[in-house]
Amino acid sequence: LEPRLRAHRAQPHAAMKCEQCQAESGIKLVAKLKTACDDPREQTYDEWLRCVHCNAPYYAESTDYLFSDDFRTKVYTADPQAWQESYARARACPRPDNQQCQCPAHTQGRRG
Repeated sequence: LEPRLRAHRAQPHAAMKCEQCQAESGIKLVAKLKTACDDPREQTYDEWLRCVHCNAPYYAESTDYLFSDDFRTKVYTADPQAWQESYARARACPRPDNQQCQCPAHTQGRRG
């Protein structure tokens, strides 16, 4: 699949129930960084998510298995202040699709 189509094919967090407000759907992807991966058959991403109902912050780690239809996402609740700081770094990244970028978001990651 073309990369743009692959990105839209699996958004499992969109149907996820928000842990804070209990809304059945509405978790939205707001930022995404491609991260380093040792396996050339995979693409990995750090993602920043928000509930569209209550703005609860979440992190996700996604893996796209390039030679299959498999796409896996692990979603985690986030501390609002730490999330906001790492989200600001992610939004400032000049090359979010380049895992070799040396910006603060790529070098510090979401944990920085």
